[in-house]
Amino acid sequence: MKKRLFEIRNLTKNFPSGKEQVRALTDVSFDIYEGETLGLVGESGCGKSTLGKCLIGLTPPTSGSIRYEGKEVSLLRGKDLRAFRSQTSLIFQDPYSSLNPRMTAADIIGEPLAIQGASKQQREKRIEELLHLVGLSPSMGNRFPHEFSGGQRQRIGIARALAAGPRFVICDEPVSALDVSVQAQIINLLKKLQQEMGLTYLFIAHDLRIVKYLSNRVAVLYRGEIVECAEAEELYHSPLHPYTQALLSAIPIPDPQIEKKRRRIVLSGEIPSPFEILKGCPFASRCPKATAHCHEVKPLMREISPGHHAACHYASQPLIEQNVPVSVEKEEITGY
Repeated sequence: MKKRLFEIRNLTKNFPSGKEQVRALTDVSFDIYEGETLGLVGESGCGKSTLGKCLIGLTPPTSGSIRYEGKEVSLLRGKDLRAFRSQTSLIFQDPYSSLNPRMTAADIIGEPLAIQGASKQQREKRIEELLHLVGLSPSMGNRFPHEFSGGQRQRIGIARALAAGPRFVICDEPVSALDVSVQAQIINLLKKLQQEMGLTYLFIAHDLRIVKYLSNRVAVLYRGEIVECAEAEELYHSPLHPYTQALLSAIPIPDPQIEKKRRRIVLSGEIPSPFEILKGCPFASRCPKATAHCHEVKPLMREISPGHHAACHYASQPLIEQNVPVSVEKEEITGY
């Protein structure tokens, strides 16, 4: 049996905006299992980063429950709270703005250790180990961020995230700001570190090919709600929700013959306002298969097939005549 690391139930997050509330997350429920990578995909502004920050306590939720190893995160205090913070970490999206330009690489990586009370000697030894672990020379520790390339800066960010010895790491689009060739190096580094250190990842990304390569399971977020969740292979080959199908249809396939025959799903309509409280399905205004029932009744997340959940009234019916698998092999990525 897989061990649950996180249990999230009915998580809601609203942000005040004048007299109204911006609904960033609405009744989000899912589990994260120890040692897995859960991919989280969706459009910009759908709540992916907010969800990640809620999990590790950087943003307090408006309502709902977040349990870590059976303990409610919002109730943790003192020693338990410090232990939780040391076991969770975050790799930021932008390696240029996430590093303090006035601190050396060694100081940046060693800051979490200093907060934990490690001695100077302990910090120096651990910093050297971490630099070597992420593929940098220990001699680079005295350099400042502007002396590194984008990929090297992200390696420093990864080393900082691992400094306190976390078990759970949120990767918030860690390669989106990097060149394509460098992306491949960072992706393979993250995969290698997970295997060596037994890490659990929440991997947030826009690039669906990268998500498939890294993830064991994938959750699809739309307007602050999870609309589909399944094993990566299952979701990519048999997507059930029309939004997931539209996302996957946009991925180019490096075969001109297949690409020519493939049908692209182009969504029309507008994304509902985040201030609006919807009565029915949040995707109904853009869904090509929506009916009056969809606009009136909100679909519940249900298990359509073993391990494959979707929030759609018609998820059990085929919505695409032709599914073409995404051609990403589970081998080492060397570039695109």
